[in-house]
Amino acid sequence: MRPSLRPSGIASTLVLVVLASGCGGGGTKTAQPTTTASSTSSVAAAKQQIRQNWTSFFSGDTSAAQKVALLQNGSRFSSAIQAQASSPLAKGTKAQVVSVTLTSPSRATVVYTILLGGQPVLANRKGTAVLVDGAWKVGDQSFCQILGLQGQVPPACSSG
Repeated sequence: MRPSLRPSGIASTLVLVVLASGCGGGGTKTAQPTTTASSTSSVAAAKQQIRQNWTSFFSGDTSAAQKVALLQNGSRFSSAIQAQASSPLAKGTKAQVVSVTLTSPSRATVVYTILLGGQPVLANRKGTAVLVDGAWKVGDQSFCQILGLQGQVPPACSSG
């Protein structure tokens, strides 16, 4: 017999399993620079790193320690991420990045869908990626916003 999940319970469960997403921060957009071969290649590399890091962050196969490293200010959220590491549902979680748009040299908007057991449960969500010490990370605002969907926002979300 297969256990059934009610749609109302799926969102709460997913929030606990995923530990990142939601709408991105609403900063102002800056004009895109004139494209050259060099800037095109660095934009492509940035987008690739963002896609890879978001996919890894949302993957049920990624360790809690790796997720902490992929999240902006990840050490602040270590206990929340660790708490979910043993969830059986976490193993079935994946993200599919739909698009990445660089909005400044250090910020990007990421549109993505969260899959649970291969089925979309949060489609076309907007999040923010930020460049920290040369590496693109899942923005902590995005993480806090999805935690807010479950009504439990850790203190790290309000500590600037």
